[in-house]
Amino acid sequence: MAKSVKVKGSVRNTEADTLSDAIVKAWEGAALEDKILSAVVQKIAALSKSLTTAIKRDKVLSGLDEADAARDELIRTLGTMLSGYAVVPVEGIKQAAETLLKVFNKYGKSITAEAYGRESSLIESMLEDFGAESLSESIASLTGVSDVLSQLRAAETAFKEATAEYVKSGNAVGESATAIKKQLVAAINTNLVPYLDSALSVDSSYESFADEVFGHIERANAATVSAKKAADSSESASSTESA
Repeated sequence: MAKSVKVKGSVRNTEADTLSDAIVKAWEGAALEDKILSAVVQKIAALSKSLTTAIKRDKVLSGLDEADAARDELIRTLGTMLSGYAVVPVEGIKQAAETLLKVFNKYGKSITAEAYGRESSLIESMLEDFGAESLSESIASLTGVSDVLSQLRAAETAFKEATAEYVKSGNAVGESATAIKKQLVAAINTNLVPYLDSALSVDSSYESFADEVFGHIERANAATVSAKKAADSSESASSTESA
């Protein structure tokens, strides 16, 4: 018989999700008639479903944040580039940069602090301004500016695609994956494990199910320890390289 064990609080969200799915599956295959235990597993199943949804939502939100960061960096790069060209003591370059800088300064780097939707509107407007035929010669005369503008257009398109995926996922409605994981771990540690310990002390028919549950918990805990060791090793290697 497997030894009683509880889930580590540091278990990763994905590991907790996998663990809860395994527990529910084990219960579905168990030949047990226990209304109390059934209710406990149903609670775990509900939390597991919520956790799966939250993990997907958090992943989509992370992608949206990354897409926003990419366009923000390009806006800052464009502003810095034009400001640099504007102080070059070569008349043709200086004049072209000053012309383009007037357009950029209508928006400025500060648009990166705007709300997502507002920033998108401003970026579209800025790109439209830079697309004016009268500016094509100035853009062409400054190495790299055309490339940055093209990259900004691509980044804005990528952001809109990420936004569409975010909306499709149901936005940020609901608790975070980490908050739900904590509830799930608590349900397993304070409801399921103690109940199984109690049941095992008086009825051996619970052994098979308990063995499966404890085995799954041990695997989840082992995966958590391995992940932490890998992260610590990577951090140590990075510190050594930068030293």
